[in-house]
Amino acid sequence: MTAGIASGRPVDVVTDSRLIEVDFGEWEGKRPEEFQSEDPESWSKWLTDPETHRAGRTGETAKEVIDRLDDFYQELLERYEDKTVLIVGHNGVNRFFMASKLGMPLKNYRRLVQENSALTLVKLISKDEIQLLKLNA
Repeated sequence: MTAGIASGRPVDVVTDSRLIEVDFGEWEGKRPEEFQSEDPESWSKWLTDPETHRAGRTGETAKEVIDRLDDFYQELLERYEDKTVLIVGHNGVNRFFMASKLGMPLKNYRRLVQENSALTLVKLISKDEIQLLKLNA
């Protein structure tokens, strides 16, 4: 549905499990103020080093998220070289992807604010490099 709205026309949607939202483990289904007060130690570790600490103790690390996204985008580069492709993704994975490819420490991924239903335009240079052309357009 979102892909059709964003493209402005009916589209054939292809789904890919590598684009699912971050697995937040024991935090899933909870409001941030809940899990932050219930488990401040885990929250602190996630804030300072999400690359190696699991979200919600049992979820994914940022490194695991980036690995699956790298796999997806490498395949995309090979399959659709020099073509424009619309990707609809979740806030968390999108921000980790952009932070990683822009050379930011992954602990700073939350500094990239991606508004709901907003358009972000990136040019995929290689599996390791992007150009951020628009954010929240």
